[in-house]
Amino acid sequence: MKAYFFSTVAPLLQEPGVIDLGVGSPDLPPPPKVIEALQRVSGEPGVHGYAPHAGMFQLRVAFSEWMKNRFGVKVDAESEVLPLLGSKEGIVHFSMAVLKPGDIVLVPNPGYVPFSFGAKVAQAKVVEFDLLSENNWLPDIKQIEELTKRCRPKLLWLNYPNNPTGAVMDMELLQKLVELARQEEFVIGYDTPYCELGFDGYQAHSILEITGAKEVAIEFHSFSKTYHMAGWRVGMAIGNSGLIKKLLEVKSNIDSGMFKPVQLAAVEALNTPKGWLVERKQILRRRRDAVVNLAKELGWQPVVPKAGLYVWAKLPTVIKNDREFCLELLKAKGVFITPGSVFGSNGGGWVRIALTQSEEKIIEAGKRMVPS
Repeated sequence: MKAYFFSTVAPLLQEPGVIDLGVGSPDLPPPPKVIEALQRVSGEPGVHGYAPHAGMFQLRVAFSEWMKNRFGVKVDAESEVLPLLGSKEGIVHFSMAVLKPGDIVLVPNPGYVPFSFGAKVAQAKVVEFDLLSENNWLPDIKQIEELTKRCRPKLLWLNYPNNPTGAVMDMELLQKLVELARQEEFVIGYDTPYCELGFDGYQAHSILEITGAKEVAIEFHSFSKTYHMAGWRVGMAIGNSGLIKKLLEVKSNIDSGMFKPVQLAAVEALNTPKGWLVERKQILRRRRDAVVNLAKELGWQPVVPKAGLYVWAKLPTVIKNDREFCLELLKAKGVFITPGSVFGSNGGGWVRIALTQSEEKIIEAGKRMVPS
């Protein structure tokens, strides 16, 4: 079993002067009222014991209201909403909840590593499907249909807006995938932690907006990127009540819930005025444009994302190994970007650049990287 890639480079990132454009950990703080709520509630008696395994009802209600207001989707706070210790934890535990040894899991290549890792923990078999530049990094419905007929999968993982490519999902395609799941009786895990980080007017959708999706799907949300709460470890699973119940059964045997003041601060986050997020997205858009310009100046081929926290860029063909290139860049220039092959073989020759540093630091990174 291999360690998570970012944990292996973490010691190097602690060196003085390193500019980290690799890890997707927002550098700006959460909304002020979220921090104030944590400080205030932490001083109250009775909040330091175990929280309910299913999460505090206030948080589940607040998230169900947020889903209704944001997507027009009704979810039952009692049975269709489950707080998580970050969506990463929920993804791995969900695999443990629904998979048996030998089950087939369809996983995107390139894709978020915990999709495959969770399957391996459950002793299931990973079968990859391709995300390719010529298809705008979207699943090929014909390939998914062929794999479904041949492999009879139990679970299909999707992640849009996409990490690492920044691609966004076509609702018509998503509907076809939901219909296929209902017809062939497999489950869709829809990971969407970047749904609130849209640029230039783009608004992401929830899979649960599609009629019948709740019969086969569970959706994962995160407070890490939207509200800059990565270290707080707050996520959410929503959707099919039977799948939520199975996930809770696993979690109740592994963790003892989230710190109550963090949950109540998360309620405050969900009530954050829209203006705060608009301002944050404007900052990210300027950073996106700065990174795109930098990539072009370096002779790379960046994909301008409509959403997310990253710019996905193709390296020149003279660079044969993206991992070696990124590690040498870190050691020689003190700039870290993520090699695309970390996310799968289809990511080879690409890099992921995070929008988690100021424009000033992006410019400084450029000065270090651009040959003089």
